[in-house]
Amino acid sequence: MPATTTTDPELQELIDEVRFKLIVHNGEWDDIPSELRTALLEELAHRQIAFRPDGDAACVASEPNAGELMPDGRILLCRGIANEATLVHELVHAAGGQELDSEAIENHLYVRQDTDPTSGDFDKFVTENPCQYMDGKTMLVVSKFVIWDPKSGKLWFQVGDRRSPKKGKELSEGINVPMNDRRKFFDNLKKNPLPECSKSMAQKCGAVCKDFDTYGYCDRKVYQPPCYQHRAAV
Repeated sequence: MPATTTTDPELQELIDEVRFKLIVHNGEWDDIPSELRTALLEELAHRQIAFRPDGDAACVASEPNAGELMPDGRILLCRGIANEATLVHELVHAAGGQELDSEAIENHLYVRQDTDPTSGDFDKFVTENPCQYMDGKTMLVVSKFVIWDPKSGKLWFQVGDRRSPKKGKELSEGINVPMNDRRKFFDNLKKNPLPECSKSMAQKCGAVCKDFDTYGYCDRKVYQPPCYQHRAAV
């Protein structure tokens, strides 16, 4: 696996430190699922990572954006503001994770850095293509890499698949919806329920699919392109 290299020693040190922790492990890094660890190392090896130019508007704003995965696939960081946690956050996005995944994994690995989500993040947690499944009477939110109980705030690594989610190890830090946002958040979730994980891929086709993973068609046997498009993206 070719390593990402840069002529900027500060950036190279940041990249090397994250790579070292992913490979060698240490403390909380030991329990990262192997699939996630491999995905992050792949992104670190092949993704273009760079500092933004000095004086870039994103870095000098009143609330600077320390890191960002750009539409062209690059990860851009703000010098002097971005740190290891920032880089890991963007690597999770690059590996296909949503904001819930990035925030949860960042907080798990950098528990002492006080990187809690802001209030605007919570809407993203339930709008960026998650699904839900019932664990007894508890509704859990399933993203690509994590499972979240929004009522208790607890998080687990997601070690199953999209249709059959399975809890892995509980993360060291949960994510609690702020008290002043809870009523609005759960009211919105009730009015706009998430698709059930067992059916969420089929709903992309506008019909209930059977043998979707194998054949990519719906039970009405109508070959609908969205089925093929979504199957290819999963």
